[in-house]
Parts: sequence; structure tokens; C-alpha cells
Amino acid sequence: MTSASSPAASSADQKTPGMSSPKRRDKPPAGAVLRRMFASLLIVQVVTGLTMMTVYTPSPARAWGSVWYLQTQIPWGWLVRGLHRAASDAMLIVAGLALLRMVWSGACRHARLWWIGLALLLLTLAASLTGELLPWDQEGYWGTRVRLNILAKAPLVGEAVKQVLLGGSEPGHLTLVRFYTLHVALLSMAIVLLVRLARRAERSTVRTPNNGTERGDERTALAGALAGVLLVVLLIAALAYGHRRWGWTFLDSPADPTAADYPARPEWHTLFLFQWLKYFDTPMGETFAAIVAPGIVLLLFAAFPWLTRRLPPRVGRTVTGATMLGLLLAMLGLTYAAVRADADPPQSQWQAVRAKQEAGETLTARDQAVLRARTFQIRRRRARAVARRAVELARAHGIPPAGPLELLRNDPLTRGPELFAAHCASCHRYHGHNGLGEIPTEPPDSSDLGDYASFTWIRGLLTDPMDPRYFGRMKKPDGSPAHTRMKKWVTETIDEETDPREKTRWMRDLDAVAAYLEDESVHPRRWADLEPEDDEEDEDEPQAFDPNDPDALLRRGRIVFLNICNECHSYDGERSGTHRAPEMAGYGSVEWIETMIAHPEDESRYRSRGREPAQMPSFADRLSERERWLIAAWLHDTRRLGRPRPTEPRPSN
Repeated sequence: MTSASSPAASSADQKTPGMSSPKRRDKPPAGAVLRRMFASLLIVQVVTGLTMMTVYTPSPARAWGSVWYLQTQIPWGWLVRGLHRAASDAMLIVAGLALLRMVWSGACRHARLWWIGLALLLLTLAASLTGELLPWDQEGYWGTRVRLNILAKAPLVGEAVKQVLLGGSEPGHLTLVRFYTLHVALLSMAIVLLVRLARRAERSTVRTPNNGTERGDERTALAGALAGVLLVVLLIAALAYGHRRWGWTFLDSPADPTAADYPARPEWHTLFLFQWLKYFDTPMGETFAAIVAPGIVLLLFAAFPWLTRRLPPRVGRTVTGATMLGLLLAMLGLTYAAVRADADPPQSQWQAVRAKQEAGETLTARDQAVLRARTFQIRRRRARAVARRAVELARAHGIPPAGPLELLRNDPLTRGPELFAAHCASCHRYHGHNGLGEIPTEPPDSSDLGDYASFTWIRGLLTDPMDPRYFGRMKKPDGSPAHTRMKKWVTETIDEETDPREKTRWMRDLDAVAAYLEDESVHPRRWADLEPEDDEEDEDEPQAFDPNDPDALLRRGRIVFLNICNECHSYDGERSGTHRAPEMAGYGSVEWIETMIAHPEDESRYRSRGREPAQMPSFADRLSERERWLIAAWLHDTRRLGRPRPTEPRPSN
């Protein structure tokens, strides 16, 4: 007994040119549940995206601030954006798994369904990449620049497409508006349309529905919906835990077009391509790696339906499965290689390479890889610190009309070390590095300014002025050691033959002077009214003042300074001796440091003549007053103040 086929069935059974039509089934092809999960995640994307659109402003001056406002000022705003981002990543994974499932089961012979699935994967990736720029933060800005430069390598049309997307020579307002339009309108509508087409293509592979197939279709839809809901719940739980435990914000510092040293890295889904491009260092090689090779792979994937129909079933499944598996393993291997290349090397390994570099030895490729990894880790930690600082500043001061980048450009803790690295680190160091955590190749020839004018710094200087951290690296114009008078004073004051009681008294006096000068850097001229004759200490008692009493300690430091240090170092222009050394009124304060940067040759500093002329060049014309203040404020505000507490002796049993 036969029955006539319906027109719809006849249309669905028509052959694709060059290929035989697959047999129709009683149930949808493999991957149906995953496709339902994809649709569920798409709904989450639409809902969270519409919610964020009520706050977001696509403008370079407002985009970062609007995202910050959503995440920090609106209740549960961080969850909305986090869920939008996590669902985007989940959609990529689910779309990829759906294709993998179709290949594994041989269902990729359904050409329309396979091509739609492939297009969904590509469009979801495009939506993710365009959305990355929208916060207008460092990660999105520099990542987009790199991708557009790769796109420009495409033959004939690459540069034109890049210019259309950019809207200018550099990413700016037009770029952000165009990416916003692509993300929220064109790509989103295209994905929704393809989901609908996938549903129709799926139905076309099933025989004329009956009660059994309809119930099976309902069960498939229910299973996919439940799986999608479960995945969303898991994402919410993970986001809540990460937000509470590690403070996840998914927001980098505001985009800065001048920060060319930003450690840009692609997202996890394109990290393999980043590593792949490393193996091609010529223009033609880069074009092949970035455009030609991915294009060949894409065409091969698009030909899967043709391969499965032209070849015997078992052979077709083997070829497509081996191709998919090979590509997956290659992607995983390249991703692992990229992560491993950026991993922080062990301290001993890095120090060994550093020693070879300082000795002038030739570095191997492995040594250079260690230095690159170390530099990347330092810069990434710095970038994360700046991102946290941007959020702190926005919370404290709000977003200025000129945009959030102004917060960082006027912040000593952010801009100060950048200026120090650019203008000061060729001679000075900051705790052994250039202020940004990196160690320059050339050794320093001046003092280390980490904790400058703090108790610890001053106390070390008074103990051994010729230590490399202080004056030990400095030379006079004739090449002889500089600041030897300070060393001579130390050796003449106390030596091995000094009476122990006198030595104990002298050590306490040095502690007092260091504490007093540190206090002078915080409270200039606080003790200016205290005169030398106010010193009433008993010469026979080495502890006539209580070193644990802050006021007594500072008072004693002021007296010792006036009786001894003032012979060379003036205070408000007055000194008791004939030697000339830097003025100490307000020593170590922001104003004192700023003057030292601007005019080191000033009469109140090191002068430009005499036995110890200023070796530091003037920066009055090289740096603006604001830039000098930023460096001075950073050096002043990042010090560790106060005396280290003495270690208490462990009681004996």
C-alpha cells in the first residue's frame, strides 16, 4: 500500500545539485539537544543585552563609565553583564559541540543544517569579538587593533574592510558606533534568523510528522531547554562565587591609545590563532597563516556534506571525523603552547638569564623566551593593578566630563611610575626596577629611590652612604667616587675602637635623626621652633630619652640634626658650619622632591659648582610642572613609613 507524498515533503526531498539527498528520518539529526541549548542561551543574551542597553552609551568618553556604573552602582548589574559575557562563551562552546556531534554521528550529510550550524558558529564568534570593544577598555581596544591589522592582510579587500570598520586611521568614535551596530543589531538579528532556519532545516530531515514524532520532538525541545536552564544556573553560581572570592569584574582600565606596551592577548577562543601566527614572521607568511589557512579549513568544513555523500558511509565518517579531530587537537595544542609561553618562569631560571644578560653573553632562543614571559607577566600584573585603581578612582571621584582616562592621567599612583620609567629609570631604580616592575638592561648609576626619605632609607644612608642603593654607584665628572664627605663623616664618627656605650648612644641618635627627617617629609617644619639649647640629655646616660615615645624620639632627632647635621645641611637657609649640602627644611616632601627634579643645580640642592656639583640634569624644560608633581607625589605616597619593629627575643623553655 502506497501513499502520495505531500508537496512539502516532495520539496524537502529534492536533491541538492551534485549530491544525493539523504534519507528522511523519524527523529531530528544528532545535536538537536545542543541546538536547543544554543537557543536558550540566545534568549539569555537577548534579555541581558537589552538590559545593558538601558545604561550603555557608545561613546569613547562615556562607554567605560557606563559599564562601570552598571557593574558597581546598579544592584546586580555585575551579574547581568557577567551572565551576558559567560553566555556568549557558552554559545560558542555549544555551537562547536553541536557540529562535533553531527560529525561524530554522520549527520553532517544534511547540508543545509550543517551549513547553518557552521554559520552560527562564525556569527557567534563575530558577535563575541565585536562586543569585546564596547566597554572601551584596554583589553578590548588593543585586541581589536590587533584583529583589524590581521584582517587587513586579506588580499585585495582586507585594507578596505579595515577602513570601513575603523571609520578612520585609528579606533575612535565611529569605530565604536559601527561595532555597536554590528553587535546589537546586524549580527544579533542574523543569529536569530539562522536559529529559525536551523529549526526549519531540522524539520525537513524528518518524515511527515505523526503523534510519535511530535512527542519525540517535544521531548527533544524539553531536554534542550532544561539543559540550557541548568547551564545558566551553573553560570550564575560560578559568577557569584568568582565575584565574591576574586572580585571578577571583566572590566579593564579605560582604553589608552598611547599605552603601546599593554600586554594584549586574545580571548581563549582565538588564542590558538595567536600562537599559530608566531610561526610566520614574513608578510607573505602572515597572510597565509591569518587568511589563507583559515579559509582553506573553512572551505573544507563546508564540503563535509559533499564528502559524506560522495564517499562510502564508513569512509566519509572516518574522513570528516579525522579532520575534525585533527583540527581540534591542533587548536588545543596551539592554545596550550600559547599559555605555556606566557607562563611566569621560575625565579631561579629568570635570574640565571638575567645574569647572562648583565655579563654580556649571547642569549639563546630559550633565554629570550624566558625574558619575554617574565616581561609579559610583569606587564599583566601592572595592567590588572591599573584596572583596579581605575575602579577605585571612579568610585571615589566619579567620571570626569573628559572621560575616565583623565582619572588615571592625573593619578600619581598610575602616571607617576610611567613617567619615572620614561625619564628617571636610565639612572635611578625603584626597589631595583624601573617603577613598572621591569629591570632595564643597562645598570643604574645613581641611587635607588624606593622608599625614598623613609626611616628605613635614611637610616641605611646614615649607616653606609656608599652602599650601591645610595651613593655607591655615583661618580664625579672625573670618574672618582661622589659624596665621599658623607662616608668620611661616618667613619670618623664611629669605628671599631669606639666605646660600646658611646656606640649604643650613637646608634640611638641615628635612629632619632632618621625618624625626625621622615617626619619632616610628612609634616614640614613641625619642629622648626626647637633649638639646640633645648637638649637636656644626660651625657652619662645613653638612654635619657624613651625611643618608644614618638615625640621624644622626634625631639631628640631634631636636636641631633641641629648639633651635628646642620654643620653641612642648612635648614631654612641657615647652617652652623662652612660645608654646603642640600637644604633639609621639608626634606622628602612632595614640594622638596619636585624642586629637586626641576632644578637639582639649585643652591638649595646640589648646586652646579663646588667639590660635589649636581650630576642630575634639570627637568624643568623636559617635564611639565604637573608631570614633575606626579613623579614626586608617587615617590612620596608609596613609601613604607615608620621604624621596623624590633624582633622580640623568643622566650627560652
